[in-house]
Amino acid sequence: MKLICLLTSVICASSAYSQVNGIFNIVNFGAKTNNKSNAKFAIQKAIDACSKSGGGTVFIPDGNFYSSTVYLKSNINLHFSNGANLYAIADSSLYKNDKEGLEDAGDSFIPALIVVKKQKNVSITGSGSIIGQPEFYYTLVTGNDVYPGFNENARKSGADMNRPWVKNPKISLVYISDSEHITLNDISIINSPNWSCHIQWSNHVSIARIKIRSSLKNGVNSDGLDIDGCKKVVISDCIIETGDDAICIKTTVQGNRSETAEDILVNNCVLSSSSCALKIGTETNANISRIVFSNCTISNSNRAIGIIVRDGAIVDNITFSNILLDCYRKPFFWWGNGEAFHFNVFKRNKNSKLGMIKNVILENIRGTVEGSSSILGYPQSDYSSIQNITLSNISLLINAEREKDKRTKNAIDVVEAKNITIEKLEVSWDRSVVEPLWEHALFLKNVGGYIL
Repeated sequence: MKLICLLTSVICASSAYSQVNGIFNIVNFGAKTNNKSNAKFAIQKAIDACSKSGGGTVFIPDGNFYSSTVYLKSNINLHFSNGANLYAIADSSLYKNDKEGLEDAGDSFIPALIVVKKQKNVSITGSGSIIGQPEFYYTLVTGNDVYPGFNENARKSGADMNRPWVKNPKISLVYISDSEHITLNDISIINSPNWSCHIQWSNHVSIARIKIRSSLKNGVNSDGLDIDGCKKVVISDCIIETGDDAICIKTTVQGNRSETAEDILVNNCVLSSSSCALKIGTETNANISRIVFSNCTISNSNRAIGIIVRDGAIVDNITFSNILLDCYRKPFFWWGNGEAFHFNVFKRNKNSKLGMIKNVILENIRGTVEGSSSILGYPQSDYSSIQNITLSNISLLINAEREKDKRTKNAIDVVEAKNITIEKLEVSWDRSVVEPLWEHALFLKNVGGYIL
């Protein structure tokens, strides 16, 4: 009996040491600072103990920790100390049983460092950092890579035809799916080898004051925030600099499942992207509606605003307002032309449904660009794939393209669309360097009704 009591006392003391006032420090569960051994098991033990106690805070203290996939659970705040760095281990073998998430438009599963799946009331907070360790290689663009026309133009112009790719393992740093009441505050997400933070099929999401950074030169597929089939999302006061899209609203498909994206607000963010800063698409397998982007500053970007529908969805009731932008051309293999906005409806393949963009407002947009902004619908007799678009109080200065392979002709192209309203549009051209391809401030073709 005395032996049993003694053992019980030891176990209780150990448990008390591991957590204090609902705070579970990962070091107390075996995580080693500044040690490249895998801290996954210690972190998961802390999470499991916190969950078993009914919830609380799992604390990552100052220091460098290295881990493969960990799974957060309901009613837990994963909190990073100011000097805490959690690195994703760059070893594919350590993720072979933990593949979560999607890569681009396909069904190819990829691993993630922090996973939240089918949970409630989960937060990731603090001023520490979640860090990837990507390595890159380069290949020559040949054949039909990117757009064949762009390839040939770049080749003839003497552009560097090498483009970067990320080596395996491709790892997303944060993946959240099928969850609700999610909070991300103040954390930094740095150098993700794949999508930095993918939030899928989740509701009531709040993201504030986070920083995301990946290489503007090499960061292919390193999107900042991918909000995928989510509802009731607020993103505010974030700073994001990424090679791929900075903030992207999309609706991917997994098996036969795709969820609509609705009621999303993006406000007061500072963004840079070698692709598109504020984007909807291209994965559009379910409808997207009631999205507002406001009070954002965009600089050093290849495209400021984009809506691209490939998979048959209806994108409806979208507003971009009070956007200050500075865009210029990036190398030819990045999506974008250094333009203010690009709307496009087409089919991903011959069997894809035809989607639609409608009821979109762009208001109080001003800045400098190098490329042609465009509204490009799918060829139809009634021009209905893009309709009811309003451009109000738009002011653009067109500068000469800094890339060798020139593309820009018109400031704004509108093709195969209807019910276009343009009011208070101001376009000016840089007079110090006049490009020979420049033609019109506004070009309309096959437009079924417009008001100027």
